[in-house]
Amino acid sequence: MRKIKGDPSRVLLALTNGALQVFNIDRKRIEFQTEAGHAETVFDLEFCPSNKDLIGSCSYDGTIRVWEASSMKLVQINDTLKNTPLSKEEKHIIYSLSWHPMESKIALVGNHGYIMIFDCLKNKLITSLQPSGHTPSYKVDWNQLDSNFILMGSQSGKVFVMDLFDPKSLRVCSFNEIGSEVYGVCWNPAIRDEYLVGSLNGSVYLFNMNKGGGKPEKVFTGHEKRVFNVVFNQ
Repeated sequence: MRKIKGDPSRVLLALTNGALQVFNIDRKRIEFQTEAGHAETVFDLEFCPSNKDLIGSCSYDGTIRVWEASSMKLVQINDTLKNTPLSKEEKHIIYSLSWHPMESKIALVGNHGYIMIFDCLKNKLITSLQPSGHTPSYKVDWNQLDSNFILMGSQSGKVFVMDLFDPKSLRVCSFNEIGSEVYGVCWNPAIRDEYLVGSLNGSVYLFNMNKGGGKPEKVFTGHEKRVFNVVFNQ
């Protein structure tokens, strides 16, 4: 589920049959829904920040699909098992996606530990990196204040800050060792260098790229079990 920025009455839902749905909370009704597009469960979806009429979704079926919100028509299918480092794999589960703040590019992560960047309107892989081997990654977040930085969490217990100063080449800028599987990561939409991390041990960590020497500035406790996602209030 994703809230729609600037519209507190509506949320965007991903359904287990691969369809997308817009639900009006105030009126308690479905406003529109696509036919099942993905072949399997949709794990994440997000509006394009530079074009609010585009929605990206990712799935167990290994594809990123781009939809036109006004008509709910399918615009493009990006297949991560074709012409990528995973071409010889039978399955690629994509758990998370994040849009570039100004362009039609999407970063994605999944069960093989790769972060990939696609030109999602052309089904074209731009670059990829596997910073922690085949360890799955469950969440990725593109910095909306500085498009050179992408955040990636790993089941290995590490959080990677990737930089994209060369548009066609990813590299690890820094990483933090949590010591517990990482599930949720999120950049602060108001402070460029600040981000949150949610982990298996139930804690939420607040980091700053330029402070703390790799140690969290704050640690929030209270959850009894794993934290699946984190988000800043906008």
